[in-house]
Amino acid sequence: MKGMYTAEDCLKFGKPEPAPCPAWGIRLSRSNIIHGSTKEGNQLRQVISPWFTGINEDHKSLENPDCMNWEELSKCHKDLTGPTKESLGDEPRKGVAGVRFPGALPIKSVYSIPQALVGLKKWTDHDVIFERNILLGPDDKQALELAKNMRQHLIDTYRHIYPLMEVRERSAFQNRSFFVGNDTLGQEEDLMPDEESEEDFDSMWVV
Repeated sequence: MKGMYTAEDCLKFGKPEPAPCPAWGIRLSRSNIIHGSTKEGNQLRQVISPWFTGINEDHKSLENPDCMNWEELSKCHKDLTGPTKESLGDEPRKGVAGVRFPGALPIKSVYSIPQALVGLKKWTDHDVIFERNILLGPDDKQALELAKNMRQHLIDTYRHIYPLMEVRERSAFQNRSFFVGNDTLGQEEDLMPDEESEEDFDSMWVV
């Protein structure tokens, strides 16, 4: 952004500020806020980048008319198959559309908000609205406790099904499996560290 974010912009909007994201943490971005990463990193960075899209009031079409509708995306999540269109309406790379990754297993939550996020429930369902009102309500302690319980339930479920996921992936890819030469990734302490150190932080900056 050196050629675009000028000195005048800095005076008006401020200088970039560090916004480090801890390992296993979550960082939310807005598309209209300039952001980026540091030039170099000394560790392997593994990131999941979901792209959330607004649903129109008919609860069928999405805010981007060129992408898939709610029912199509819901089916992708239920079947664990790749979408036929990306978030901006572009075609995905070859071998993605309609294909289920051999190692993919559903991680289902007993809570309603996580199910709504992946199209398993509608945002208009009463149980989803109930949890939404807690998360976005005035009682921060209650909201954080609910979020903590949701997260812990998903972690426990992930740990439970991880061995099966590894077996299925190895069976499908044999000597081309991700786990060949990466057997230490199957150790629980590596998958889900109990403590975070300063070295676990990934550098980001935002304006």
